[in-house]
Amino acid sequence: MTATSSVRMTAAVKADTLDYFLPSILSQETKRRLEVGEELISYLHNKQTSLYCEEMDKLADGLASWVSSSSFKVFFYTLLISALYSLY
Repeated sequence: MTATSSVRMTAAVKADTLDYFLPSILSQETKRRLEVGEELISYLHNKQTSLYCEEMDKLADGLASWVSSSSFKVFFYTLLISALYSLY
């Protein structure tokens, strides 16, 4: 495990709701979206985590904006996150 992946896994473990991810999801920066995408995918893999979000509308709008991203990887993360969320 690299230092970078260790940091991301730690960040995901600290999240107790989806609100934790909201500021990064709303970011326009591709690098930040890629980072939070990995963290959110890791978070959603754990079935014991909460899907609660105070501002679910902002979370959904933020993820929807990822679909039009010029980065294929950001777009792909949107699909993975949506699939994991629906399987919850």
